[in-house]
Amino acid sequence: MFSDRQLPQAKYELLIENKRIGLNCSRALRAAGVVVAIVVITCLTVYISWRSLKSVDDRGFVKKLWELNLKNYGPVERLQHRAELYGSALKQYLDSNQSYTVIAVESAVINRSSNDVKTKTFRLVCYYTLPSNGTGGDLMPEEIDPSLCTHINIAFARITNGSLQPVNSTVMGLYNRVSALKSRNPSLKVLLTIGGSSEPGSFGTVSATHASRKLFIHDTLALLAKCKLDGLDFDWEFPAWQSDKRERVHFTQLLMELRDELNRRHSKFIVSVAVAAPKPIIDYSYDIPQMAEYVDYVNVMTYDYHFYVWYLPMTGFNSPLYKQADENGYFATLNTNWTVSYWESQGMPKEKIVVGLPTYGHSFTLVNDANHGVSAPVLGFGVLGDSGFISYPQVCHFVEEEAATVFDRDSRVPYAFKNREWISYDDERSLAYKAEYVASGGYGGAMIWALNMDDFKGECSNSRENWFPLITKVKSVLADDQL
Repeated sequence: MFSDRQLPQAKYELLIENKRIGLNCSRALRAAGVVVAIVVITCLTVYISWRSLKSVDDRGFVKKLWELNLKNYGPVERLQHRAELYGSALKQYLDSNQSYTVIAVESAVINRSSNDVKTKTFRLVCYYTLPSNGTGGDLMPEEIDPSLCTHINIAFARITNGSLQPVNSTVMGLYNRVSALKSRNPSLKVLLTIGGSSEPGSFGTVSATHASRKLFIHDTLALLAKCKLDGLDFDWEFPAWQSDKRERVHFTQLLMELRDELNRRHSKFIVSVAVAAPKPIIDYSYDIPQMAEYVDYVNVMTYDYHFYVWYLPMTGFNSPLYKQADENGYFATLNTNWTVSYWESQGMPKEKIVVGLPTYGHSFTLVNDANHGVSAPVLGFGVLGDSGFISYPQVCHFVEEEAATVFDRDSRVPYAFKNREWISYDDERSLAYKAEYVASGGYGGAMIWALNMDDFKGECSNSRENWFPLITKVKSVLADDQL
């Protein structure tokens, strides 16, 4: 993120931008003195960032360079929801005015050698978002290589009125078409991911009582059996965080009762949970030792660490593997290594930790195209993508348009910039680093969000032989041990 010495420079450049759009306040600042100047600049930073987001369409910054709609790559609203919740954890830290002590867990992973690995079997869990409206134009089930991933999670089944949303024939047909991939790869596992709905407290309603949990479990297991699916993945974002504090306990009870029912039936259904990366959300949402007893594994969403937010308008990496050298306190926890280490330190066995890897990135609009490094000040989301979320093919097109690229050695991830557009993303090199981290650390595997955001049409290489290049790279690294 930013160091103490970088923050005044960021505020200074935002002030310069204000002058460019007609807010000439230099005379007033000189007269007011140093103390008043700092206050005014801070207020202007927040105000301009907020105004830029509200008026970005009017100023033409969000005209698409390519007519690519991110709805073809997955439910953007879901990604925005998670990003906002991750951001709320950051804002809580910024508002607290308290020091933040980083627990000493990361060195255990950084210094771990391959000799310490106790497991050589890795999962490659790939999320697949259903095509928009159930019609063409998106990634179809038949276009997925059934040998690419060990597990495919279908996203999302919805909860309405305390139970699974009624599934129409089109959606049911898509479930069956994904499940049919197992005929070409019998070892493939296909799970149904259950997310919330627009109804407030949808998961909370399901988990609140024994009766509601029992009904939910009954309906869900019936649907899994009907569609010949192999398990259930929970995407509750996130129990007890900014809501009813009892939801943490209720969620654990739901997992326990589901596991008890599966044991009673001698069922081999898989149970997994998509879980948070920021420490405050982890601490609020999960009883990790109890969860470890009832789930087969957790998919840790180690992405969305940095994105545009009005209260911290700076560039940053979506999914850094390690912290940067000058990051301290809370900001030193915003990376994959720290999150994974923390989950392990809190009681989740490493073989049950599946590390999240993104095939998408985040875009930003720079304040000053001459300041294009990490922690540079920004006005808002980038031109590309949908609310800053950008797919890998869009990144490829951007780089092909002679954007400059930089690979950050500390964080092991790249970024690209051209004019005022700045993008954090992952490429084959960064994902190879992360896959090797998973393998050498002996973790349970890698999770991909998402099949739909990778280059599933070979646009980056103009070749049918190079579909899904990012996921293929992860698979090849993990396959060096065993997949």
